[in-house]
Amino acid sequence: MKPLLREVWACPDCHGALAASAEEVCCLVCGRGYPIVQGVPVLLTGGATAAPRPVEHHHGMSERLRRWSMPPATSYRRRADREKLPAFVQGLGRAARVLNVGAKETDLGEHVLNLDLGPFSGVDLVGDAVSLPLQDESMDAVITQGVLEHVRHPEWAVAEIRRVLRPGGLTYHEVPFIQGYHADPTDYQRFTLDGVAALFDGFEVMERGIVAGPSSALSWVLREYLAILFSFNNPVLYALGKRAFGWLTAPVKYLDALVVGSRYAPKIASALYLIARKPEAPTVGTTVHP
Repeated sequence: MKPLLREVWACPDCHGALAASAEEVCCLVCGRGYPIVQGVPVLLTGGATAAPRPVEHHHGMSERLRRWSMPPATSYRRRADREKLPAFVQGLGRAARVLNVGAKETDLGEHVLNLDLGPFSGVDLVGDAVSLPLQDESMDAVITQGVLEHVRHPEWAVAEIRRVLRPGGLTYHEVPFIQGYHADPTDYQRFTLDGVAALFDGFEVMERGIVAGPSSALSWVLREYLAILFSFNNPVLYALGKRAFGWLTAPVKYLDALVVGSRYAPKIASALYLIARKPEAPTVGTTVHP
């Protein structure tokens, strides 16, 4: 375990202090025990167990065919857009305590804790975005990339981010706008620039913009549309179509090099980002909602 984890972890049910043995973590306040799986503490509420990463279900399709049918990536990101998150983390300094929610296999440094729903490669602790197993005001920054669309109640996740961030702490998020359905384990919503800013109501918006532009959105929609059109409602033809039309439509995304800087690009961009700061203290005369 990373040393930082033992400094900031807390019971996901009562936020009490934790003590670890070789096989489990126990809350010193409520007495609940949580298992350690593959060296990773599973800190989920109500005794929930970690599960393998779920994938989008394709009716009548074998896993082998599903994997073979995966089309090329639909998004094109300029170098500056690819470097936004690494630059954000670097700017925090190596002494900063950083949480990456829904991290998957992302590696942003030893001072970044990776949290996900299962003990996957590179994950430091298993937990839920709507019940973070961390102490109040224990983190200097919180990150999500393509996570909030998969949370049924993203406002609950934001409330948890607010709770674990120290006053003045920063948060970085990437969210989809014009993208096809992608389950992990399911897919609930999309966000405009105003929508994601409204989600973080009470935070100071430091920066926001596009990380994948309109051409990437068009590439994704064209791939799905053509695959559906020529599938004749057959899952195998749909899978083959996604792969074939994915390769045919992939070059469209590179047009983002020309249009992503347009003032109108946010109207149909594929993905957006937001950097915001938690206020040092509640604003006088206003209420900060959980």
